[in-house]
Amino acid sequence: EMARPTSSEWRNMMYAYVACTLLLAIKYQICQFIGANPENHPPEDKALLGNVPEVAEETKKRRARQAANDVENIPGNLVVFWAALYVQNLLNFDTPQDDGQNGTRALSAMIIIYTLSRMMYTVCYLASLQPFRSIFFIIGALSTWVAAAIMMYSVTQIDAGDYLP
Repeated sequence: EMARPTSSEWRNMMYAYVACTLLLAIKYQICQFIGANPENHPPEDKALLGNVPEVAEETKKRRARQAANDVENIPGNLVVFWAALYVQNLLNFDTPQDDGQNGTRALSAMIIIYTLSRMMYTVCYLASLQPFRSIFFIIGALSTWVAAAIMMYSVTQIDAGDYLP
């Protein structure tokens, strides 16, 4: 039998979303920083930064590719996750419905799985660990697809008459 999420389940979903988004934002910024070309700074930065330690060309390329992968994946996937959260919250507020608990729990799990898989993907990418890099990428992609599926299901369960005149 389906049930409404408890207040702690709902709160935990919100905490998971906020904490995971913050972790992903920090990871994103760190990867953009280490992925930047150290030779591509204006001359005045040398006074501030001093001599930048030499990094092997392959390491520079690997860091840049990993940073580019974050740009290609994290923002769009977070849009899916936050849209799913929005729709799930509409369903949770939809008084005639009584089936938001499973979606609430599942979305909490999916954002955590996505965040952990993106963290591990980065570690594996920078450390040249295959097939683990691809495995973590697939896990992250699948968790995004599951969140999208939950969103699509949840939107079909909302009685729009509760929100429209």
